Amino acid sequence: EQRNLLPPSLHRGNNNTTIMSGYGTIPSPSEDGRRRSSISAPSRDELRKALSRVSLTDITPLQVNITQPSAAYDIMAKIMSVMAIVSFVPLFLPMFFPDDMDLGVKVAFGLSLLNMGLEYYWYTLGGSKIAFRVLSSTFSVTYGTIFVLTRDGVLDPALQDAMLGRWFGAVFNGLTFVCLAVASILGHSFVTDAMSDMMDEDVLTYPIIAHSARRMTQLWMTIFFLLFFIGVIGDPDLLSTLCLGLGFAGNFLYPKHLSNTIDQKMDLYKDEIEQWNKDHPDTELPMGM
Repeated sequence: EQRNLLPPSLHRGNNNTTIMSGYGTIPSPSEDGRRRSSISAPSRDELRKALSRVSLTDITPLQVNITQPSAAYDIMAKIMSVMAIVSFVPLFLPMFFPDDMDLGVKVAFGLSLLNMGLEYYWYTLGGSKIAFRVLSSTFSVTYGTIFVLTRDGVLDPALQDAMLGRWFGAVFNGLTFVCLAVASILGHSFVTDAMSDMMDEDVLTYPIIAHSARRMTQLWMTIFFLLFFIGVIGDPDLLSTLCLGLGFAGNFLYPKHLSNTIDQKMDLYKDEIEQWNKDHPDTELPMGM
């Protein structure tokens, strides 16, 4: 479930509009900060700077339409400002319980549900456009499935032991890959989730931003598939750790690569950018694009 929290006045560059964020009040952009032309691409220098900040693990102010935030909102704003990182924690938790994987699954399942609860509460306060995010929902489904299947009497004890031991990596990463793939096919990318509160929904369709979101989604889909394959062939800890390391390295380096090759991307999407500008003449681009 999504909703648009940015008022129409912001889309038209109304200078009386004020945006609240977890970092304080952000004054609305002036006319000088608006997109220069309905048929021209934004400044490439500004676009390079902006794209270097669009990273899944960046902590970016959440822009919402709150005039007088409550005390609960202020507290939640501080909590949610780090959720881009905390939401990944369930991915690693079982590693800290090598002698009791069942306990690790329970803790990770509980944290995933807690993440979903916090996300929904933040949504009800008006702090987010999304009630339940793809990543925390995926981890809840994945760990929840493993938790249920490893309860007494559900499966053969030997199969349960294998699921929490030799085959844990294959089962967990396989389920995660399937959940993310289904969500992506249905149009709900967890990368877009991470960007959705930074910018208006129309801006997410801007060709360069959409390109970035696709590539980041493809990166992590590839990582989870490789982790599944590693789990099938033997789940060596070193390979799994290396694969995750490559994922986070790619997550960090891709925006820099994109900013370094932005001229080629602008040429590649020249027609799409021109059409987008014609279709959205009153839409602000984020971060000085």
